Amino acid sequence: MCAAGRCDEVSDELSMAIVEKRGEISRRMDELRFLDERLAHLSGQLMDGAPPRSLIVFGSIREEDGDGSL
Repeated sequence: MCAAGRCDEVSDELSMAIVEKRGEISRRMDELRFLDERLAHLSGQLMDGAPPRSLIVFGSIREEDGDGSL
C-alpha cells in the first residue's frame, strides 16, 4: 500500500494495531502478576504449615475468608 502512495493508511492501521496489542499485553501482565501473588500467598501458607485446601468446588474457584484469598 505504501508503494501505491497510501502510507498514511498503513501508518494509521499500524498505530492502532500497536495500541491494541500493547493493551492486550498489559492486561495479560496484570493477570500474571495477580496469579503470581496468589501463588506466593499459597506457598507462604503451605510453608507456615497450613494444610492444603480444596480450591475448586464444582468447577469454580472458592473464596476463602471472604476476601478473595485462596
